Amino acid sequence: MNIKTYLILAALASSFAANAQTATIGFENTDGYTAISIYDTWRESPFRTGKLKGNIAIVDNTLEQSAAPTGVAANPTEKILAFQRSRFGSNTFGVRIDLAQPFELTPKAKYVHVYLHKPLDGRVMLIGLGKRTDRPGQSPDVEQFWQLSSQPVAPGKWNDAVFPVKGAGGILIHSLVVVPDCESPHRLTEDFAVYIDEIIVNAAPEPRILPNNASAPDGYVQKTADDGFCYVNNANRNGEVLAADGSPLNNYKAPSGKPFTVIANPANGFTYEGIRIRYSGNPSGDVVFPANLFKNNRFTIPAEYMTGEMEIEGLFVELKK
Repeated sequence: MNIKTYLILAALASSFAANAQTATIGFENTDGYTAISIYDTWRESPFRTGKLKGNIAIVDNTLEQSAAPTGVAANPTEKILAFQRSRFGSNTFGVRIDLAQPFELTPKAKYVHVYLHKPLDGRVMLIGLGKRTDRPGQSPDVEQFWQLSSQPVAPGKWNDAVFPVKGAGGILIHSLVVVPDCESPHRLTEDFAVYIDEIIVNAAPEPRILPNNASAPDGYVQKTADDGFCYVNNANRNGEVLAADGSPLNNYKAPSGKPFTVIANPANGFTYEGIRIRYSGNPSGDVVFPANLFKNNRFTIPAEYMTGEMEIEGLFVELKK
């Protein structure tokens, strides 16, 4: 059977003249948020079962001035949010911030900016929890988007992580989950502290501050296949994509240049329209394999697409009632 693929070219972000701010969350006071807690999408996470309790706190800002980005003073706020990235949480372990003022996902992209300071390289993700306005009985805790930052976050300094988010309209985001280390926890030998501050939602794709150099940190350079493997992660909500043997795709090592079979496993009440593959270090386009190529929820990714560092997203959609 001929395999039909779709190359979706991501449009280059253009500068917006308007920079209308729609939400602000700082930690000098509680005006912007109603609660802060630990969040993990992994159902068996010890932080969901109650075996472990996460560490989060509002603390004094004592970070060194040397942590400031080029041309910008160190973050001047007196209070910041401190969060312990636990090696016992999943790759989507993060801190949940319940918003005092929800914001709407619209077809036109909005940009969530998060000041972030962490000691290690690694991808950063934002998860949006919310509900549709036309479904009064829907929980406000439904995961409405998972979005990686649009640029690398350099370690050891303040960064402005930017997340483009959009939707069909009529979806209100009530909570944001900042995932500061969206990488396999198996690589960690100890926990580490992450600091968060000054979250805003506006129409500007450009970061508020720039890193000290223009090159991406090593964690964002696409890995080569010199060791014979490519590295597969997942970025899913309302279901999961698994390896053929049922293994989760969390820094999964698959043979490079060899066909790789995956299983689409939608959550109850959902189905799937296919999978999307993103490649680290290659933000110019994604590869989408539609659901009609699947048989019994299984699909074998052709060998030529198994390379470097990959992220597989299941395109899960709600079943029509």
